[in-house]
Amino acid sequence: MDPILIFVPAAAVLTLVGVYGPRWQRAYARRRERALKGMKTTAIAALKLDQPAKITGVVSPRGDLVASPVSGRPCIGFKVVIEGNEPVFTPSNYDVTPEGRHLLAQREACGDFTLTDGTGTAVIEGPYRLGLEPVWADLAPSAFARLQEKMGSAAPGDALRYTRLRVQETLLMPGDRVSVGGRPVMEADPTARASYRERPMVNHIRGIAQEPVLIIDEENPVT
Repeated sequence: MDPILIFVPAAAVLTLVGVYGPRWQRAYARRRERALKGMKTTAIAALKLDQPAKITGVVSPRGDLVASPVSGRPCIGFKVVIEGNEPVFTPSNYDVTPEGRHLLAQREACGDFTLTDGTGTAVIEGPYRLGLEPVWADLAPSAFARLQEKMGSAAPGDALRYTRLRVQETLLMPGDRVSVGGRPVMEADPTARASYRERPMVNHIRGIAQEPVLIIDEENPVT
C-alpha cells in the first residue's frame, strides 16, 4: 500500500484528537461533576472500600501551600484559565469552550490535604480536578504575556488578536468547606507515632489520571 495513503488518514486522526480531545475530556469531567452533585453525601466513618462516594467537610493542607499566579495568594490548590473571545467558527488550533471562547492557557495545581467532618478525617490525594466556583475578571492584552510567563506555559498565537480576554481563578483555601468525590481505600496513618501496636488505619481518597479526585462546592448535608 502506498505510504501516503496510510499517512493521510493517520494525520487526520491525530488532528481530530488534538482538536476535539480536550473538548471530550472537559465534557466527560462535566458529566462526572453533575453525577457527583447528585450523590448523597456519606459520613467519613461510613465509607466503604473502593465504593464511589462523596464526602463533605473542612479541608486542611498536608504540606506546603502553593501560590496562585494571578493573585499570589497562598492556597492548597488553584486553577487559572485564560480565554479569548474569537468566534467559534474561525479556523484555529485552539480548544474552544462551550461558550465559544478560545482557551489560550490554563494551569492547575493542588497539594494533598485532609478533609474532616463530624465523624472522622480522610486524606485526599491527587491528581485532582477543581470544580469549585471560579472568579472571572477581564484581562488586558498587555498583561497576558506577563501572566503567561508566571504560569510557566506557552499559549499559541498572539493574545493581541483578541479584543477581549478574561482570566479565571479558582482557589482551594485552608478552612474551606467543600465536597470531594472518589474511591476510598484504607491505609495505615504514616503520621502516627510508631509503637508496639499497629498504626491506626485512615481513609484515603486517591485519584488516578483517568479519574481525578473531584473537588466541588458543598451541596448536600451528611446523611
